Amino acid sequence: RDRVIRLFDLATGEVSGELVGHEAEILSLSSDEEGAYLLSGGRDRLAILWSDLDKGSPEPWVMEHERAVTGVSFASDGAAFATVDAGNTLRVWDAASKVQALEWQVAGLGELKGLAVSSDGTLVAAGLKLSVRVYETGTQDRLRSTSLQRAGLSEAGVADVTDELFAVFGPHDAEVCSMVFSSDGRRLITGDVNGKIYVWDVSGAESLIELDGHAAEIVSLSFSEEGRTLLSADINGEVLAWRSEFDGDRYRRWRKRERVSLRAKRVVDYLGGDIVQAAELLKPGYPGLSPSDPVVEFILEEATRSSGKKALKGPLDES
Repeated sequence: RDRVIRLFDLATGEVSGELVGHEAEILSLSSDEEGAYLLSGGRDRLAILWSDLDKGSPEPWVMEHERAVTGVSFASDGAAFATVDAGNTLRVWDAASKVQALEWQVAGLGELKGLAVSSDGTLVAAGLKLSVRVYETGTQDRLRSTSLQRAGLSEAGVADVTDELFAVFGPHDAEVCSMVFSSDGRRLITGDVNGKIYVWDVSGAESLIELDGHAAEIVSLSFSEEGRTLLSADINGEVLAWRSEFDGDRYRRWRKRERVSLRAKRVVDYLGGDIVQAAELLKPGYPGLSPSDPVVEFILEEATRSSGKKALKGPLDES
């Protein structure tokens, strides 16, 4: 709220620099994968592209909008970025030429919330009430050509990009407020104001699974560098790591086994904490637990696998 962007050194946790350029509250931040560029949007109707962050002398490039800039998002490869304002105007920019390439005025009751660009810059997603609208920008070459035409730097006659709606993802159970594409572009992850996270197949616009764990509005979604772990944060400050490749059947199997392992740990603790001893007690049958119970089968399996380890430490991570 003090209109200052602070850069932190991850190794020390100390502030390594400050960026001053906005005249009102900063509402959104996004960087490219290499961390050389930072994009910011604020209530002052400005989006600012900060370059040369790695050189210690950031250069700001300012883009004026008609309304407050409520969302900004970089393609991970740094080739393109998008901005959205409170008037529901969605824009895509070519990063190299710093020229706007595309623009959509999104109609509908409500304000666009959340913004994401696919890793190759060809898809842009924004939330509108209970759905997410995904637009197709075209290939990077066409995006580049269109931006140069707008800037008057190339001759007319180059084919326009495909600027039509690609798909609508929804409905969600509550208003959508955050989203991110997976690094391979096959999945779109969305979060709503009630804390639920949805995993979508991009090509079919089909819901794969829903992730429950938060109890408050999802404010941020991001993938780890290797792309196999999803990080989610809610408005209360809780951050969760989801260890899965987001295949629906695989994830459901993993969650089922995780729940069984947690129940198994409680049983082992109740029986003294020694998994081998617990297995011996459970083999002939135990009051309330039959030999075919998944928890008993899990404990017997782990007792055999552990070869005498004394305690069941926690849930398996099948991913």
